[in-house]
Amino acid sequence: MPSQTTLADVVGDILPALSNKNPQVKEGACKFLTHCLSTSTQAIPLPQLKPVSEALATLLEDSYAGARDEAANAFGTLMKMVGERPLGAVMDGLADVRKTKVKEAYEKATVKAKAGASAPPKPPPAKAPPTKKVAPKKEEPPPAPEVESPHIEDGGPTPEKKARGPPARLSGKKGAPASGAPAPSASAPAKKPPAAAAASAAAAATKPAKGGALAPPSALDTFKYKHTPEDAEALAAESIPSNFITDLGDANWKTRLAALEEMTTWIESTVEELDAEVVVRALGKKGWGEKNFQVSAKLYGILVILAECCPSFGRSCAALSIPHLSEKLGDAKLKKPASDALGAFAEKMSLQFVLNIGMSFLAFPVLFIDAIHEAYEPLNKIKAPKALADALGWVEQALSEFGIAGLSLRNLIEFLKGALKNSNAAVRTSATKTLVMVKLFAGSGISDLLGDLNPQLFATIQSEFDKVEGNSPPAPTRQSADVLAMAQQGGSGTKGSSAASNTLDDLFPRVEVDGLMKGTTILADAKSEAWKTKKEALETLQAILDQGANKRLKPQMGAFIAILSLQQSDASIFFRRDWTNPQGTCY
Repeated sequence: MPSQTTLADVVGDILPALSNKNPQVKEGACKFLTHCLSTSTQAIPLPQLKPVSEALATLLEDSYAGARDEAANAFGTLMKMVGERPLGAVMDGLADVRKTKVKEAYEKATVKAKAGASAPPKPPPAKAPPTKKVAPKKEEPPPAPEVESPHIEDGGPTPEKKARGPPARLSGKKGAPASGAPAPSASAPAKKPPAAAAASAAAAATKPAKGGALAPPSALDTFKYKHTPEDAEALAAESIPSNFITDLGDANWKTRLAALEEMTTWIESTVEELDAEVVVRALGKKGWGEKNFQVSAKLYGILVILAECCPSFGRSCAALSIPHLSEKLGDAKLKKPASDALGAFAEKMSLQFVLNIGMSFLAFPVLFIDAIHEAYEPLNKIKAPKALADALGWVEQALSEFGIAGLSLRNLIEFLKGALKNSNAAVRTSATKTLVMVKLFAGSGISDLLGDLNPQLFATIQSEFDKVEGNSPPAPTRQSADVLAMAQQGGSGTKGSSAASNTLDDLFPRVEVDGLMKGTTILADAKSEAWKTKKEALETLQAILDQGANKRLKPQMGAFIAILSLQQSDASIFFRRDWTNPQGTCY
Protein backbone atom coordinates (compact mmCIF):
# COMPACT_ATOMS: atom_id res chain seq x y z
CA MET A 1 0.00 0.00 0.00
CA PRO A 2 1.48 3.42 -0.88
CA SER A 3 2.73 5.52 2.03
CA GLN A 4 0.66 8.57 2.91
CA THR A 5 1.84 11.95 4.13
CA THR A 6 0.12 13.09 7.31
CA LEU A 7 -1.12 16.60 7.99
CA ALA A 8 1.55 16.99 10.69
CA ASP A 9 4.30 16.32 8.11
CA VAL A 10 2.86 18.82 5.63
CA VAL A 11 2.37 21.58 8.21
CA GLY A 12 6.00 21.30 9.25
CA ASP A 13 7.05 22.00 5.65
CA ILE A 14 4.52 24.80 5.10
CA LEU A 15 5.39 26.87 8.17
CA PRO A 16 8.69 28.31 6.79
CA ALA A 17 6.93 29.32 3.56
CA LEU A 18 4.40 31.38 5.53
CA SER A 19 7.21 33.77 6.49
CA ASN A 20 8.86 33.88 3.05
CA LYS A 21 9.88 37.29 1.70
CA ASN A 22 8.07 36.72 -1.59
CA PRO A 23 4.36 37.62 -1.21
CA GLN A 24 3.31 35.17 -3.93
CA VAL A 25 5.02 32.36 -2.01
CA LYS A 26 3.10 33.27 1.14
CA GLU A 27 -0.16 33.40 -0.80
CA GLY A 28 0.47 30.00 -2.38
CA ALA A 29 1.49 28.47 0.95
CA CYS A 30 -1.78 29.66 2.53
CA LYS A 31 -3.80 28.19 -0.36
CA PHE A 32 -2.07 24.85 0.01
CA LEU A 33 -2.53 24.89 3.80
CA THR A 34 -6.27 25.56 3.34
CA HIS A 35 -6.50 22.61 0.92
CA CYS A 36 -4.67 20.31 3.33
CA LEU A 37 -6.85 21.33 6.28
CA SER A 38 -10.07 20.83 4.34
CA THR A 39 -9.13 17.41 2.92
CA SER A 40 -7.24 15.86 5.84
CA THR A 41 -9.00 13.11 7.77
CA GLN A 42 -6.87 13.85 10.83
CA ALA A 43 -7.03 17.00 12.94
CA ILE A 44 -3.95 19.17 13.29
CA PRO A 45 -1.76 18.10 16.26
CA LEU A 46 -2.02 20.45 19.27
CA PRO A 47 1.75 21.27 19.34
CA GLN A 48 1.44 22.69 15.80
CA LEU A 49 -1.75 24.66 16.43
CA LYS A 50 -0.09 27.65 18.11
CA PRO A 51 2.73 28.27 15.57
CA VAL A 52 0.33 27.89 12.63
CA SER A 53 -2.32 30.20 14.07
CA GLU A 54 0.27 32.83 15.00
CA ALA A 55 1.84 32.70 11.54
CA LEU A 56 -1.59 33.15 9.94
CA ALA A 57 -2.42 36.01 12.29
CA THR A 58 0.78 37.77 11.19
CA LEU A 59 -0.12 37.24 7.54
CA LEU A 60 -3.54 38.79 8.12
CA GLU A 61 -1.67 42.10 8.49
CA ASP A 62 0.53 41.55 5.43
CA SER A 63 0.82 44.43 2.94
CA TYR A 64 -0.04 42.09 0.03
CA ALA A 65 -3.80 41.67 -0.39
CA GLY A 66 -3.56 38.16 -1.85
CA ALA A 67 -1.62 36.90 1.17
CA ARG A 68 -4.12 38.51 3.57
CA ASP A 69 -7.14 36.97 1.85
CA GLU A 70 -5.65 33.47 1.69
CA ALA A 71 -4.48 33.72 5.33
CA ALA A 72 -8.08 34.51 6.33
CA ASN A 73 -9.33 31.45 4.40
CA ALA A 74 -6.71 29.23 6.05
CA PHE A 75 -7.48 30.65 9.51
CA GLY A 76 -11.22 30.11 9.02
CA THR A 77 -10.66 26.51 7.87
CA LEU A 78 -8.36 25.89 10.85
CA MET A 79 -11.06 27.24 13.17
CA LYS A 80 -13.64 24.95 11.56
CA MET A 81 -11.33 22.00 12.31
CA VAL A 82 -10.34 22.76 15.93
CA GLY A 83 -13.23 24.99 17.06
CA GLU A 84 -13.32 28.59 18.19
CA ARG A 85 -12.14 28.15 21.77
CA PRO A 86 -8.52 27.01 21.09
CA LEU A 87 -8.01 30.01 18.80
CA GLY A 88 -9.73 32.54 21.06
CA ALA A 89 -6.51 34.09 22.36
CA VAL A 90 -5.17 34.67 18.84
CA MET A 91 -8.50 36.01 17.60
CA ASP A 92 -8.65 38.55 20.44
CA GLY A 93 -5.46 40.16 19.14
CA LEU A 94 -6.85 40.71 15.64
CA ALA A 95 -8.41 43.90 14.34
CA ASP A 96 -12.19 43.86 13.91
CA VAL A 97 -11.88 43.93 10.14
CA ARG A 98 -9.65 40.82 10.23
CA LYS A 99 -11.99 39.02 12.62
CA THR A 100 -14.86 39.60 10.18
CA LYS A 101 -12.84 38.12 7.32
CA VAL A 102 -11.92 35.05 9.38
CA LYS A 103 -15.55 34.54 10.48
CA GLU A 104 -16.70 34.70 6.84
CA ALA A 105 -14.10 32.09 5.89
CA TYR A 106 -15.18 29.99 8.89
CA GLU A 107 -18.79 29.99 7.67
CA LYS A 108 -17.78 28.79 4.18
CA ALA A 109 -15.10 26.28 5.20
CA THR A 110 -15.62 22.53 5.01
CA VAL A 111 -13.41 19.96 6.75
CA LYS A 112 -13.32 16.19 6.98
CA ALA A 113 -11.77 16.04 10.45
CA LYS A 114 -12.50 17.86 13.68
CA ALA A 115 -10.50 18.08 16.87
CA GLY A 116 -12.86 15.81 18.81
CA ALA A 117 -13.21 13.18 16.04
CA SER A 118 -11.65 9.75 16.26
CA ALA A 119 -9.94 9.95 12.88
CA PRO A 120 -6.35 9.25 13.95
CA PRO A 121 -6.88 5.66 15.11
CA LYS A 122 -8.56 4.66 11.82
CA PRO A 123 -5.58 4.72 9.42
CA PRO A 124 -3.72 1.83 11.18
CA PRO A 125 -6.63 -0.62 10.70
CA ALA A 126 -6.68 0.45 7.04
CA LYS A 127 -3.38 -1.45 6.62
CA ALA A 128 -4.98 -4.67 7.87
CA PRO A 129 -7.35 -5.31 4.92
CA PRO A 130 -4.75 -7.15 2.80
CA THR A 131 -4.26 -9.77 5.55
CA LYS A 132 -7.82 -10.10 6.87
CA LYS A 133 -10.72 -9.98 4.50
CA VAL A 134 -13.55 -9.97 7.03
CA ALA A 135 -12.71 -6.91 9.14
CA PRO A 136 -11.67 -4.52 6.36
CA LYS A 137 -15.04 -4.70 4.59
CA LYS A 138 -16.51 -2.57 7.35
CA GLU A 139 -13.72 0.00 7.54
CA GLU A 140 -12.33 0.04 4.00
CA PRO A 141 -15.05 2.10 2.24
CA PRO A 142 -15.04 5.15 4.56
CA PRO A 143 -11.34 5.91 5.06
CA ALA A 144 -9.36 4.28 2.27
CA PRO A 145 -10.73 5.84 -0.93
CA GLU A 146 -11.43 9.27 0.59
CA VAL A 147 -8.04 9.60 2.22
CA GLU A 148 -6.06 8.68 -0.86
CA SER A 149 -7.93 10.55 -3.57
CA PRO A 150 -7.33 14.12 -2.34
CA HIS A 151 -3.62 13.44 -1.90
CA ILE A 152 -3.28 11.93 -5.33
CA GLU A 153 -5.21 14.74 -7.00
CA ASP A 154 -3.13 17.43 -5.36
CA GLY A 155 0.32 15.95 -5.14
CA GLY A 156 0.70 13.16 -7.66
CA PRO A 157 -1.47 12.99 -10.74
CA THR A 158 1.29 11.33 -12.71
CA PRO A 159 1.46 8.07 -10.70
CA GLU A 160 -2.34 7.73 -10.97
CA LYS A 161 -2.16 7.97 -14.76
CA LYS A 162 0.66 5.48 -14.93
CA ALA A 163 -1.41 2.89 -13.12
CA ARG A 164 -4.58 3.36 -15.13
CA GLY A 165 -3.29 4.34 -18.58
CA PRO A 166 -1.84 1.05 -19.92
CA PRO A 167 -4.83 -1.18 -19.06
CA ALA A 168 -7.18 1.31 -20.80
CA ARG A 169 -5.17 1.13 -24.00
CA LEU A 170 -4.88 -2.63 -23.84
CA SER A 171 -8.59 -3.13 -23.28
CA GLY A 172 -9.36 -1.49 -26.62
CA LYS A 173 -6.87 -3.63 -28.52
CA LYS A 174 -6.85 -6.98 -26.78
CA GLY A 175 -9.57 -8.23 -24.52
CA ALA A 176 -7.50 -10.71 -22.51
CA PRO A 177 -5.96 -8.58 -19.73
CA ALA A 178 -7.74 -8.17 -16.45
CA SER A 179 -6.97 -5.53 -13.84
CA GLY A 180 -6.09 -8.04 -11.18
CA ALA A 181 -3.13 -10.17 -12.34
CA PRO A 182 -2.38 -9.90 -16.04
CA ALA A 183 1.41 -10.06 -15.96
CA PRO A 184 2.10 -13.80 -15.91
CA SER A 185 -0.96 -14.82 -17.92
CA ALA A 186 0.07 -13.86 -21.46
CA SER A 187 3.12 -12.42 -23.18
CA ALA A 188 1.28 -10.08 -25.57
CA PRO A 189 -0.57 -8.03 -22.93
CA ALA A 190 2.58 -7.89 -20.84
CA LYS A 191 4.47 -6.07 -23.58
CA LYS A 192 2.23 -3.04 -23.91
CA PRO A 193 1.87 -1.89 -20.30
CA PRO A 194 5.65 -1.48 -19.75
CA ALA A 195 5.92 0.43 -23.04
CA ALA A 196 3.06 2.76 -22.17
CA ALA A 197 4.47 3.16 -18.70
CA ALA A 198 7.82 4.08 -20.25
CA ALA A 199 6.20 6.83 -22.30
CA SER A 200 4.50 8.11 -19.15
CA ALA A 201 7.80 7.94 -17.30
CA ALA A 202 9.44 9.92 -20.06
CA ALA A 203 6.71 12.55 -19.79
CA ALA A 204 7.21 12.66 -16.03
CA ALA A 205 10.92 13.10 -16.54
CA THR A 206 10.33 16.21 -18.61
CA LYS A 207 7.91 17.79 -16.14
CA PRO A 208 10.57 19.15 -13.80
CA ALA A 209 11.93 21.07 -16.76
CA LYS A 210 8.50 22.61 -17.31
CA GLY A 211 7.47 22.98 -13.74
CA GLY A 212 9.99 25.28 -12.21
CA ALA A 213 12.67 23.08 -10.68
CA LEU A 214 15.63 25.33 -10.09
CA ALA A 215 19.02 24.55 -11.53
CA PRO A 216 21.70 23.44 -9.04
CA PRO A 217 24.41 25.91 -8.04
CA SER A 218 27.36 26.23 -10.40
CA ALA A 219 30.93 27.41 -9.92
CA LEU A 220 29.75 30.88 -10.97
CA ASP A 221 27.37 31.09 -7.98
CA THR A 222 29.55 30.27 -4.98
CA PHE A 223 31.01 32.90 -2.67
CA LYS A 224 31.88 33.62 0.95
CA TYR A 225 31.61 36.86 2.85
CA LYS A 226 35.02 37.95 4.04
CA HIS A 227 33.77 39.84 7.12
CA THR A 228 30.85 39.74 9.48
CA PRO A 229 28.84 43.01 9.68
CA GLU A 230 30.36 43.78 13.09
CA ASP A 231 33.95 43.18 11.96
CA ALA A 232 33.38 45.21 8.80
CA GLU A 233 32.02 48.13 10.83
CA ALA A 234 35.10 48.11 13.07
CA LEU A 235 37.43 47.97 10.06
CA ALA A 236 35.52 50.81 8.37
CA ALA A 237 36.11 53.03 11.41
CA GLU A 238 39.84 52.38 11.07
CA SER A 239 40.28 52.56 7.29
CA ILE A 240 37.69 55.09 6.03
CA PRO A 241 38.08 58.77 6.99
CA SER A 242 35.57 59.49 9.73
CA ASN A 243 34.24 62.68 8.12
CA PHE A 244 32.92 60.66 5.16
CA ILE A 245 30.84 58.38 7.40
CA THR A 246 29.62 61.32 9.49
CA ASP A 247 28.62 63.44 6.48
CA LEU A 248 26.81 60.51 4.85
CA GLY A 249 24.39 60.57 7.79
CA ASP A 250 23.76 64.32 7.55
CA ALA A 251 20.18 65.49 7.05
CA ASN A 252 21.18 67.89 4.23
CA TRP A 253 21.37 66.05 0.88
CA LYS A 254 23.98 68.52 -0.41
CA THR A 255 26.29 67.57 2.46
CA ARG A 256 25.81 63.88 1.66
CA LEU A 257 26.51 64.52 -2.03
CA ALA A 258 29.66 66.49 -1.24
CA ALA A 259 30.85 63.67 1.04
CA LEU A 260 30.44 61.11 -1.77
CA GLU A 261 32.27 63.36 -4.23
CA GLU A 262 35.20 63.62 -1.83
CA MET A 263 35.00 59.90 -1.17
CA THR A 264 35.15 59.23 -4.94
CA THR A 265 38.44 61.15 -5.17
CA TRP A 266 39.81 59.32 -2.14
CA ILE A 267 38.81 55.89 -3.51
CA GLU A 268 40.35 56.58 -6.91
CA SER A 269 43.68 57.39 -5.24
CA THR A 270 43.69 54.39 -2.86
CA VAL A 271 41.69 51.81 -4.83
CA GLU A 272 44.57 49.33 -5.04
CA GLU A 273 44.87 48.99 -1.25
CA LEU A 274 41.20 49.14 -0.24
CA ASP A 275 39.22 46.26 1.25
CA ALA A 276 36.22 46.53 -1.08
CA GLU A 277 33.80 44.59 1.10
CA VAL A 278 34.40 46.95 4.04
CA VAL A 279 33.72 49.98 1.82
CA VAL A 280 30.59 48.46 0.26
CA ARG A 281 29.15 47.52 3.66
CA ALA A 282 29.79 51.04 4.94
CA LEU A 283 28.19 52.62 1.88
CA GLY A 284 25.22 50.27 2.04
CA LYS A 285 24.55 50.93 5.71
CA LYS A 286 24.21 54.64 5.01
CA GLY A 287 23.20 54.68 1.37
CA TRP A 288 20.65 51.95 0.61
CA GLY A 289 17.92 54.03 2.23
CA GLU A 290 18.91 57.24 0.43
CA LYS A 291 15.95 59.25 -0.91
CA ASN A 292 17.79 61.78 -3.10
CA PHE A 293 18.47 60.46 -6.61
CA GLN A 294 21.61 62.57 -7.10
CA VAL A 295 23.23 61.16 -3.97
CA SER A 296 22.24 57.60 -4.95
CA ALA A 297 23.63 58.04 -8.47
CA LYS A 298 26.98 59.19 -7.05
CA LEU A 299 27.03 56.19 -4.69
CA TYR A 300 26.38 53.81 -7.60
CA GLY A 301 29.28 55.46 -9.44
CA ILE A 302 31.57 54.51 -6.55
CA LEU A 303 30.41 50.89 -6.87
CA VAL A 304 31.35 50.95 -10.57
CA ILE A 305 34.84 52.29 -9.74
CA LEU A 306 35.34 49.54 -7.16
CA ALA A 307 34.13 46.83 -9.56
CA GLU A 308 36.38 48.01 -12.37
CA CYS A 309 39.53 48.97 -10.47
CA CYS A 310 39.67 47.40 -7.00
CA PRO A 311 41.48 44.01 -6.91
CA SER A 312 39.62 42.94 -3.75
CA PHE A 313 36.15 43.55 -5.23
CA GLY A 314 34.54 40.10 -5.55
CA ARG A 315 31.27 38.24 -5.48
CA SER A 316 30.57 39.04 -1.83
CA CYS A 317 30.68 42.78 -2.61
CA ALA A 318 28.32 42.33 -5.55
CA ALA A 319 25.97 40.17 -3.47
CA LEU A 320 25.65 43.00 -0.95
CA SER A 321 24.66 45.45 -3.69
CA ILE A 322 22.61 43.49 -6.24
CA PRO A 323 19.24 43.48 -4.39
CA HIS A 324 19.23 47.25 -3.90
CA LEU A 325 20.38 47.99 -7.46
CA SER A 326 17.83 45.59 -8.94
CA GLU A 327 14.99 47.41 -7.23
CA LYS A 328 16.19 50.69 -8.77
CA LEU A 329 15.98 49.40 -12.35
CA GLY A 330 12.39 50.60 -12.39
CA ASP A 331 13.26 54.09 -11.11
CA ALA A 332 13.29 56.51 -14.04
CA LYS A 333 16.00 58.67 -12.45
CA LEU A 334 18.23 55.85 -11.24
CA LYS A 335 17.73 53.24 -13.96
CA LYS A 336 20.85 54.28 -15.89
CA PRO A 337 23.34 54.39 -12.97
CA ALA A 338 21.89 51.18 -11.49
CA SER A 339 22.17 49.44 -14.88
CA ASP A 340 25.78 50.61 -15.24
CA ALA A 341 26.66 49.18 -11.82
CA LEU A 342 24.98 45.81 -12.51
CA GLY A 343 26.69 45.67 -15.91
CA ALA A 344 30.05 46.32 -14.26
CA PHE A 345 29.35 43.47 -11.81
CA ALA A 346 28.46 41.16 -14.70
CA GLU A 347 31.77 41.99 -16.39
CA LYS A 348 33.77 41.52 -13.21
CA MET A 349 32.02 38.24 -12.31
CA SER A 350 29.25 36.95 -14.60
CA LEU A 351 25.68 37.72 -15.63
CA GLN A 352 24.78 34.37 -14.08
CA PHE A 353 25.89 35.67 -10.69
CA VAL A 354 24.01 38.95 -11.03
CA LEU A 355 20.74 37.25 -11.97
CA ASN A 356 20.66 33.93 -10.22
CA ILE A 357 22.97 33.63 -7.20
CA GLY A 358 20.32 33.47 -4.46
CA MET A 359 18.17 30.68 -5.93
CA SER A 360 21.09 28.27 -6.01
CA PHE A 361 22.22 29.04 -2.48
CA LEU A 362 18.84 28.27 -0.94
CA ALA A 363 19.82 24.62 -1.32
CA PHE A 364 23.60 25.05 -1.09
CA PRO A 365 24.61 26.63 2.25
CA VAL A 366 28.18 27.94 2.50
CA LEU A 367 29.97 28.72 5.74
CA PHE A 368 30.08 32.36 6.88
CA ILE A 369 27.32 33.46 4.49
CA ASP A 370 24.97 35.57 6.56
CA ALA A 371 22.76 36.78 3.68
CA ILE A 372 21.67 35.23 0.40
CA HIS A 373 20.51 37.58 -2.34
CA GLU A 374 19.76 37.57 -6.06
CA ALA A 375 18.17 39.74 -8.69
CA TYR A 376 14.97 37.79 -9.31
CA GLU A 377 13.74 38.18 -5.72
CA PRO A 378 13.89 42.01 -5.75
CA LEU A 379 12.44 42.05 -9.26
CA ASN A 380 9.55 39.89 -8.11
CA LYS A 381 8.88 42.41 -5.33
CA ILE A 382 8.42 45.30 -7.76
CA LYS A 383 4.70 46.12 -7.70
CA ALA A 384 4.62 49.07 -10.13
CA PRO A 385 4.00 47.59 -13.61
CA LYS A 386 6.13 50.21 -15.40
CA ALA A 387 9.04 49.58 -13.03
CA LEU A 388 8.88 45.81 -13.58
CA ALA A 389 8.62 46.28 -17.34
CA ASP A 390 11.74 48.50 -17.29
CA ALA A 391 13.62 45.92 -15.20
CA LEU A 392 12.73 43.20 -17.71
CA GLY A 393 13.99 45.48 -20.44
CA TRP A 394 17.36 45.62 -18.69
CA VAL A 395 17.51 41.83 -18.56
CA GLU A 396 16.85 41.70 -22.31
CA GLN A 397 19.60 44.25 -22.97
CA ALA A 398 22.05 42.38 -20.74
CA LEU A 399 21.38 39.16 -22.67
CA SER A 400 22.07 40.94 -25.97
CA GLU A 401 25.35 42.34 -24.58
CA PHE A 402 26.67 39.27 -22.76
CA GLY A 403 24.93 36.38 -24.50
CA ILE A 404 23.94 33.26 -22.54
CA ALA A 405 27.42 31.87 -21.84
CA GLY A 406 27.52 30.54 -18.28
CA LEU A 407 23.89 31.45 -17.67
CA SER A 408 21.40 29.11 -15.98
CA LEU A 409 18.55 29.47 -18.46
CA ARG A 410 16.14 27.31 -16.50
CA ASN A 411 15.93 29.81 -13.63
CA LEU A 412 15.68 32.76 -16.02
CA ILE A 413 12.84 31.13 -17.97
CA GLU A 414 10.93 30.34 -14.76
CA PHE A 415 11.20 34.01 -13.73
CA LEU A 416 10.00 35.15 -17.16
CA LYS A 417 7.06 32.75 -17.02
CA GLY A 418 5.97 34.43 -13.81
CA ALA A 419 6.17 37.84 -15.52
CA LEU A 420 4.17 36.51 -18.48
CA LYS A 421 1.28 35.84 -16.10
CA ASN A 422 1.25 39.46 -14.89
CA SER A 423 -2.03 41.28 -15.41
CA ASN A 424 -0.29 44.32 -16.95
CA ALA A 425 0.18 44.25 -20.74
CA ALA A 426 3.47 46.21 -20.65
CA VAL A 427 5.02 43.66 -18.28
CA ARG A 428 3.89 40.76 -20.47
CA THR A 429 5.27 42.50 -23.57
CA SER A 430 8.67 43.06 -21.94
CA ALA A 431 8.77 39.46 -20.70
CA THR A 432 7.90 38.20 -24.20
CA LYS A 433 10.68 40.29 -25.78
CA THR A 434 13.18 38.93 -23.27
CA LEU A 435 11.99 35.39 -23.94
CA VAL A 436 12.44 35.96 -27.68
CA MET A 437 16.03 37.05 -26.98
CA VAL A 438 16.60 33.84 -25.03
CA LYS A 439 15.12 31.88 -27.95
CA LEU A 440 17.59 33.46 -30.39
CA PHE A 441 20.48 32.12 -28.32
CA ALA A 442 19.06 28.82 -27.05
CA GLY A 443 16.89 27.77 -30.01
CA SER A 444 13.27 26.68 -30.36
CA GLY A 445 13.69 23.95 -27.75
CA ILE A 446 12.74 26.38 -24.98
CA SER A 447 9.13 26.04 -26.14
CA ASP A 448 9.13 22.69 -24.34
CA LEU A 449 9.58 24.57 -21.05
CA LEU A 450 6.52 26.76 -21.63
CA GLY A 451 3.92 24.01 -21.84
CA ASP A 452 2.31 24.95 -18.51
CA LEU A 453 1.28 28.41 -19.79
CA ASN A 454 -2.33 28.86 -20.85
CA PRO A 455 -2.94 28.04 -24.54
CA GLN A 456 -3.68 31.61 -25.61
CA LEU A 457 -0.50 32.98 -24.03
CA PHE A 458 1.56 30.11 -25.40
CA ALA A 459 0.20 30.75 -28.91
CA THR A 460 1.14 34.43 -28.63
CA ILE A 461 4.69 33.59 -27.60
CA GLN A 462 4.97 30.95 -30.32
CA SER A 463 3.93 33.53 -32.93
CA GLU A 464 6.71 35.85 -31.68
CA PHE A 465 9.16 32.95 -31.92
CA ASP A 466 8.06 32.31 -35.49
CA LYS A 467 8.83 35.93 -36.44
CA VAL A 468 12.52 35.48 -35.57
CA GLU A 469 12.85 31.88 -36.76
CA GLY A 470 16.13 31.53 -38.62
CA ASN A 471 17.57 34.80 -37.27
CA SER A 472 21.04 34.74 -35.76
CA PRO A 473 21.50 35.90 -32.16
CA PRO A 474 23.26 39.25 -31.66
CA ALA A 475 27.03 39.03 -31.26
CA PRO A 476 27.95 39.67 -27.58
CA THR A 477 29.75 42.99 -27.07
CA ARG A 478 30.81 42.42 -23.45
CA GLN A 479 32.53 39.55 -21.67
CA SER A 480 32.35 38.21 -18.14
CA ALA A 481 35.69 37.57 -16.45
CA ASP A 482 34.55 34.41 -14.67
CA VAL A 483 33.03 32.88 -17.83
CA LEU A 484 36.20 33.70 -19.79
CA ALA A 485 38.36 32.11 -17.09
CA MET A 486 36.25 28.94 -17.13
CA ALA A 487 36.53 28.73 -20.92
CA GLN A 488 40.31 29.08 -20.72
CA GLN A 489 40.52 26.40 -18.04
CA GLY A 490 38.53 24.12 -20.33
CA GLY A 491 41.13 24.72 -23.04
CA SER A 492 38.48 25.14 -25.73
CA GLY A 493 39.48 27.04 -28.81
CA THR A 494 35.87 27.81 -29.74
CA LYS A 495 34.82 29.53 -26.55
CA GLY A 496 31.49 30.85 -27.81
CA SER A 497 30.20 27.56 -29.18
CA SER A 498 31.48 25.65 -26.15
CA ALA A 499 29.70 28.01 -23.75
CA ALA A 500 26.46 27.80 -25.75
CA SER A 501 26.70 24.01 -25.77
CA ASN A 502 27.22 23.91 -21.99
CA THR A 503 24.22 26.19 -21.48
CA LEU A 504 22.00 23.95 -23.59
CA ASP A 505 23.26 20.91 -21.70
CA ASP A 506 22.17 22.65 -18.49
CA LEU A 507 18.75 23.46 -19.96
CA PHE A 508 18.22 20.12 -21.71
CA PRO A 509 20.60 17.55 -20.20
CA ARG A 510 21.52 14.78 -22.62
CA VAL A 511 20.05 11.39 -21.78
CA GLU A 512 21.01 7.82 -22.61
CA VAL A 513 18.59 6.15 -24.99
CA ASP A 514 19.16 2.81 -23.26
CA GLY A 515 18.04 4.40 -19.99
CA LEU A 516 14.83 5.63 -21.60
CA MET A 517 13.97 2.09 -22.65
CA LYS A 518 14.55 0.48 -19.26
CA GLY A 519 11.45 -1.29 -17.99
CA THR A 520 10.07 -1.64 -21.54
CA THR A 521 10.12 -4.42 -24.11
CA ILE A 522 11.18 -2.17 -27.00
CA LEU A 523 14.50 -3.95 -27.59
CA ALA A 524 12.93 -7.41 -27.40
CA ASP A 525 10.01 -6.43 -29.63
CA ALA A 526 12.36 -4.92 -32.21
CA LYS A 527 13.86 -8.38 -32.76
CA SER A 528 10.46 -9.99 -33.25
CA GLU A 529 9.54 -11.55 -36.59
CA ALA A 530 6.00 -10.12 -36.36
CA TRP A 531 5.92 -6.75 -38.13
CA LYS A 532 3.03 -5.51 -35.94
CA THR A 533 5.09 -6.08 -32.81
CA LYS A 534 8.05 -4.25 -34.33
CA LYS A 535 5.74 -1.41 -35.39
CA GLU A 536 4.39 -1.07 -31.86
CA ALA A 537 7.96 -0.94 -30.53
CA LEU A 538 8.77 1.83 -33.00
CA GLU A 539 5.69 3.87 -32.05
CA THR A 540 6.52 3.55 -28.35
CA LEU A 541 10.12 4.62 -28.97
CA GLN A 542 8.94 7.59 -31.05
CA ALA A 543 6.55 8.68 -28.27
CA ILE A 544 9.42 8.62 -25.77
CA LEU A 545 11.77 10.59 -28.03
CA ASP A 546 9.07 13.17 -28.77
CA GLN A 547 9.18 14.28 -25.14
CA GLY A 548 11.02 17.63 -24.96
CA ALA A 549 13.79 16.57 -22.57
CA ASN A 550 14.48 13.36 -24.50
CA LYS A 551 15.44 15.01 -27.79
CA ARG A 552 19.05 15.51 -26.73
CA LEU A 553 20.67 12.09 -26.61
CA LYS A 554 24.14 11.10 -25.49
CA PRO A 555 26.32 9.78 -28.31
CA GLN A 556 26.66 6.39 -26.57
CA MET A 557 23.70 4.48 -28.01
CA GLY A 558 24.55 1.16 -26.37
CA ALA A 559 22.40 -1.81 -27.39
CA PHE A 560 20.06 0.42 -29.34
CA ILE A 561 22.57 1.01 -32.16
CA ALA A 562 22.76 -2.73 -32.73
CA ILE A 563 18.96 -2.85 -33.11
CA LEU A 564 19.05 0.01 -35.60
CA SER A 565 21.67 -1.80 -37.66
CA LEU A 566 19.56 -4.96 -37.60
CA GLN A 567 16.49 -3.12 -38.92
CA GLN A 568 18.39 -1.78 -41.92
CA SER A 569 18.29 -5.28 -43.37
CA ASP A 570 14.49 -5.50 -43.05
CA ALA A 571 12.64 -6.46 -46.25
CA SER A 572 10.30 -3.43 -46.03
CA ILE A 573 11.80 -0.15 -47.26
CA PHE A 574 9.15 1.78 -45.31
CA PHE A 575 10.04 -0.05 -42.15
CA ARG A 576 13.75 0.66 -42.67
CA ARG A 577 12.91 4.34 -43.13
CA ASP A 578 10.72 4.49 -40.02
CA TRP A 579 13.36 2.88 -37.82
CA THR A 580 15.94 5.38 -39.04
CA ASN A 581 13.64 8.37 -38.49
CA PRO A 582 13.86 8.54 -34.66
CA GLN A 583 17.51 9.51 -34.98
CA GLY A 584 16.47 12.60 -36.91
CA THR A 585 14.18 13.82 -34.14
CA CYS A 586 17.07 14.31 -31.73
CA TYR A 587 19.97 16.73 -31.61
